[in-house]
Amino acid sequence: MLKQTETQNYQRAKTIKEIIHYVYEDGSEIMDAYTATLRFNQFGVKKANDKDIVWDTNIPAKVFPPVLSPNVAGYQADIMSIPKQRIALKPEDFANEQIEVIEKTVVYRAKTMKATLTVKDDVDNKNVDYQEVYGKTGTRIQFPYDIEDEVKHLQGLGYVVKSNDFKNQNFKADNNDYEIHLEHNYSKIKRLKIVTQIVFFKYADGKTAFKPNKQMINYYNYGKIDKVNHKSSWEKEWVPSKSKFDEVRIPKLEGYISNWGSNIIPAKEPNINKLKTEIKVDYIPTFLDNF
Repeated sequence: MLKQTETQNYQRAKTIKEIIHYVYEDGSEIMDAYTATLRFNQFGVKKANDKDIVWDTNIPAKVFPPVLSPNVAGYQADIMSIPKQRIALKPEDFANEQIEVIEKTVVYRAKTMKATLTVKDDVDNKNVDYQEVYGKTGTRIQFPYDIEDEVKHLQGLGYVVKSNDFKNQNFKADNNDYEIHLEHNYSKIKRLKIVTQIVFFKYADGKTAFKPNKQMINYYNYGKIDKVNHKSSWEKEWVPSKSKFDEVRIPKLEGYISNWGSNIIPAKEPNINKLKTEIKVDYIPTFLDNF
């Protein structure tokens, strides 16, 4: 037992906890909650002859500091900053020593974002199409046309899709710029030049002695045509179907001799710059009529 002049000291505590929740509009958590704790102490004295404890009524207030709401890309907080909160307890608040919780909630709403789609012709170095649409972060990006249908349309115009980085994504918090890169499709083409050599067999009076010998050599030039702009390009070389005209044997004609000097016209290389060559073989009588 306490002596009459003795006193006994007492202490009791009260804890106040602040919890700030950060959630999306659907209530799901974005991040861990912020927590802060204030602890209050109350001191008391009991004298020997007193039944009750005399508790101190001078309890200093404490403050929860202001808390800035964290930045979440693509979302806007409905409360930018939780203001400071002064907590002052009355003596009777210490009667219940359970932790008291003050809960607050910051709701993040999706921002409106912009998405772009640029269709680029890498051959002609120009933009074929450009689209921009708007929507909330996390929702599906929907351009005015179906991308697969647009790709088929571009292919029908003669394009080849080199790359396409749009895969029906949702609006992101940062970059929503997408590109389709195009190349041109080509068709093979060729053109023809015909080089002709004709050997005529004639009498001196111009009449035909034998059927002409006609030979032709085809020259091909290969190229391609752009299916988009319809421009054609050609290789430099013309390729012949054979390298020379065949040699031509001059037919013998009794009583006549040719002006050619031999019975063979030798094989000859064609000249692509001269599409038609005529060679005349004249037959001259070897005797004169007697009168």
